[in-house]
Amino acid sequence: MRIKKVDKISVPGGAYNESIANTVSNAAWVIDGTNGLDFQVVTSSESDAKWYVQMLDKYLLENISNLSLCLAEIVLQAITFLEEKYKEFTGENIIKEVNQPTASIALVRWHKDELEYYIMGDCQIWLKDYRNIKVIADYKVAGLNKKVITVIKDYINQGVSHEETINNMQDFLIEHRNKCNKINGYWGLNFNKIAVYHGISGRLKYTKEHNFLEILLATSGFYAIVEIFKKMLEAEVFACAKSKGLSGIGEFIRNTEKEDNDIRKYARLRKSEDVSAVYIDFEKSGSKPKE
Repeated sequence: MRIKKVDKISVPGGAYNESIANTVSNAAWVIDGTNGLDFQVVTSSESDAKWYVQMLDKYLLENISNLSLCLAEIVLQAITFLEEKYKEFTGENIIKEVNQPTASIALVRWHKDELEYYIMGDCQIWLKDYRNIKVIADYKVAGLNKKVITVIKDYINQGVSHEETINNMQDFLIEHRNKCNKINGYWGLNFNKIAVYHGISGRLKYTKEHNFLEILLATSGFYAIVEIFKKMLEAEVFACAKSKGLSGIGEFIRNTEKEDNDIRKYARLRKSEDVSAVYIDFEKSGSKPKE
């Protein structure tokens, strides 16, 4: 599997970026961080979510090429390392899990004719071949997120302002966060080692059945162009990424957010989200699958 083109984008939705997109010669990932419920900052960064994302990115840069470990094992070692670093700030203080930073991640690694992937949280991986686009996602997380959007829509339809809507939803949002890393809830990346084993993972052989040519990894802020704003289809995103690059899509997302500055048309938690994505275009290999 040889790469023809790589592009990445990572832009903040606010004062600083709590997401990241990165690549090395044989792997790529996007990470999207979230702060604890109390928004307390105990690390050395502007936010604990930013610290978590940057530390995880640094660990992956240094360790992702270790082919003796599968991606889940690398992620497990990463959060073990991050927990040790986090305790350097917290000391003997016990921080409840709901107040710890969490993250979503989409991670791919390729070697020879095999693609390995891992997802935790609401990041997504899109695979495009000659015929189809396959979306790899944790649909349990997606279902819970849709419930949040539905509640926001109900308030919007009642004429309630976005600020008042979020204030009214605090109990609901706390209940939602409390479902993180629970059997009947959803799984997210923090320092919970058990959660790592509940990620979505797998391997695909590069064959006529899986002759993927392009890959996109995206945070929720990026694929909102499809799921929230409904301005593009997945195929259009791939076409635009291939011909014009991801930056144009990022600008389109920002302009769409600005056009709905009072959040009356497109229900969402924040006016502007961090946007991170990686696009990879592989050289064609082998014969085109027969129709």
